[in-house]
Amino acid sequence: MPSKPRLVDLRGGRKIPPPSSGDIRPREPRRSTLKERKRRTRAVITAAVCVCTLLTTYAVHAASYLPRFTYQHVSVSGAHLVAPTQIEAFVEDKLGESSRGFISGRNIFVFKYSTLPNVIVANFPAVRSASVSRDTSMGNGLIVTLQERTPYAEWCEESIGANCYLLDDQGVVFAPASGVATSSLPSQYIFSGILSTTTLSVSTPPYGEIFAGTHFSGISDLLKRLHSAGVTPLGAELQDDTDFFIPLAEGFYLKASYGEDPDTLAKNLTLILNADALKGKTPQLEYIDLRFGNRVYYKFKGQPQSQ
Repeated sequence: MPSKPRLVDLRGGRKIPPPSSGDIRPREPRRSTLKERKRRTRAVITAAVCVCTLLTTYAVHAASYLPRFTYQHVSVSGAHLVAPTQIEAFVEDKLGESSRGFISGRNIFVFKYSTLPNVIVANFPAVRSASVSRDTSMGNGLIVTLQERTPYAEWCEESIGANCYLLDDQGVVFAPASGVATSSLPSQYIFSGILSTTTLSVSTPPYGEIFAGTHFSGISDLLKRLHSAGVTPLGAELQDDTDFFIPLAEGFYLKASYGEDPDTLAKNLTLILNADALKGKTPQLEYIDLRFGNRVYYKFKGQPQSQ
């Protein structure tokens, strides 16, 4: 049998007997200790990252609400028909609607004011166009510049004691006509009949709706041509989806259709008024019908229609 190893004390040269087998304790492997250290390191790093993330997130949240990074005031120019305070309050409401989240919606890097002009026009029919820009002269703010509609004529409901409203040169109804004299308007026309709905302000009809829709410009041109033909139109009244009537100060009215050339209609009217059958008899006329191209019909009061 191999002999047991002996220990030698180098300090004194004394031999030390080997430890008995019962005193020998097995050492833990170094690999297990290394794994524990790595695990603890990873846990510390993860905790540190979480803390940093939370602190950074909170800092971003708090910074997004700071006055230096948010819109603080609204100024309005070009408002006369609409009170500037109404526009200011409206824009402030839009800012407030978007400022309740984790990141402030009023933040200059978040709030998209480029959509505001269309929203303003859609909610204020008296506003024809709007522009919005950033104001940095007194901190962060928004400047709203308006172009309002100009009254052109009146549109009145068909019922007895009808309400009347102002419309502009595009035919858009935008404000009540109460307190406004017809004689103070550029055209002094009075229109009546069905309006065409638009996307401007359908929540408050008839504001934002258009008289005759896309045909308004043609009717307006015809009224101008009639002045050149020697008669005085008072406005227009829609009858259905294709026809309209034009009352004249001379005591009779014209029948016309959408899509007809205004110059042709005015020339036809001039020809028939100078024809032998009608010359000098306009006070007896009830109407002249211009809806059938070169065929013109007319009717005297109390008599049948003639061609």
